[in-house]
Amino acid sequence: MQFTELETFMLNSAEKRDISGYCIIIHKDGKEVYKKSYAAHRGDDTAYGNSRHWVFSMTKPVTALMGVILLEKGIISLDDELSRFFPEYSQMFIKEGNTLHKSKQPILLRHLFNMTAGLNYDIFCPTIKNLDRNATTQEVIRELAKEPLDFEPGTAFEYSLCFDVLAAVYEKATGEKISGLYKKYIFDKLDMKNTSFVPDGNISPVFYLTDKNEVQNFGNKNIYVFTDNYESGGAGLISTAEDYIKFADLLSNKGRLKSGEPLISERSSELFYKHYLDNKTLNRFAPFCKEGYSYGFGCRTLVSNDCGALSPCGEFGWDGAAGSYVLMDAKNNISVVYIQDLLFENDIYDVIHPKIRDLTYKGFFNCKEEAV
Repeated sequence: MQFTELETFMLNSAEKRDISGYCIIIHKDGKEVYKKSYAAHRGDDTAYGNSRHWVFSMTKPVTALMGVILLEKGIISLDDELSRFFPEYSQMFIKEGNTLHKSKQPILLRHLFNMTAGLNYDIFCPTIKNLDRNATTQEVIRELAKEPLDFEPGTAFEYSLCFDVLAAVYEKATGEKISGLYKKYIFDKLDMKNTSFVPDGNISPVFYLTDKNEVQNFGNKNIYVFTDNYESGGAGLISTAEDYIKFADLLSNKGRLKSGEPLISERSSELFYKHYLDNKTLNRFAPFCKEGYSYGFGCRTLVSNDCGALSPCGEFGWDGAAGSYVLMDAKNNISVVYIQDLLFENDIYDVIHPKIRDLTYKGFFNCKEEAV
């Protein structure tokens, strides 16, 4: 294994992009084979590995895992209607132009898991903007039912607040807050001691790029955490690279803990990288800089190497608003976690992340053009 090319690329890239720092960790069979941290202007090789960061949408695969655990326990079902838990969603309306009409299909939980529920990601809509600052997770999701859908449930893909809604379903189904549920069933099992929904302790600041391509400090704010009492199942987790790779290792190891004990069954672990989208819905997924990928449970999943990807079909994972990235590969038991803190960066998703992926596999297998 040789990751010199990856290291050179990442260090050069970090300096050119003027990011505050990063950490990248690579595991094979649950063991660390490469780790590099970089902190701009300090030359500090330890800064990012154990520091806490908003991972934003890398919360979604964790929320998917919590859902799979509840599916296995029989607490929820993929064919459950959302209105079973929140009657406010019993009759939804679909917006077409300036008109509204009643939806014909109910929202099912399976639609939430694969982002085909008809919801959107308009976090500046009137309903969200007018929320009481003390509103709880369930109260926020009840209010969200006032917003019209973008399409008939189950007919198209739309990246949206589906996983925020799912998290509220978990609360309603179990009677427990999601912070407690995740801790009991996931974080404690994986020894993820620095991962939570609570922004306590030291959190690395987030930066953003202005229209003039200048880097500005955004502070510790998370615009996806809508109220003081809201726990976002879509973008609300704080974690470290060292913690998050433990989660990635679980799914790369087909749902088994390091001890060999299954947290979820191998069959259930396949839900994360199952190909759910047809040609019509794949077209709507294309703008997300995921060439060659479809969508599983909270994760992209590679379905074609025609894009030139050096990872195998079935490689899966997701990313976050500040540029974080997770890759999981159950075929080769490989996990990669990358953390940075720069919002609104154009190249991160379609240039940097694919390069991390391909140079990782080149380091493992010395591959050039052919996929492994």
